[in-house]
Amino acid sequence: MEIRENVIIPLGYGKFVRSDKIIALEPIEEDRGPGRRTRVYVEQIDNPLIASRTETSVLANMVETPREIMESMRRWSFCGTSTMTYII
Repeated sequence: MEIRENVIIPLGYGKFVRSDKIIALEPIEEDRGPGRRTRVYVEQIDNPLIASRTETSVLANMVETPREIMESMRRWSFCGTSTMTYII
């Protein structure tokens, strides 16, 4: 996977960040709900931003990846293994 540079990524509820500034994506397990799906760690911001989108959907916007790979990642996360953190 290759990060697309200078692409604006929507996090939901009016939050946006540049794709090449995202450091890590972490699924929220506890207190997950509407508007709270993923912690997004961004360069030069001390605390993570809370995204209303899943880590897989944010990652799909960030990278240039064949659709087949993203589909397999999406299926894998539905199998109950969504506790992984994506380090970009």
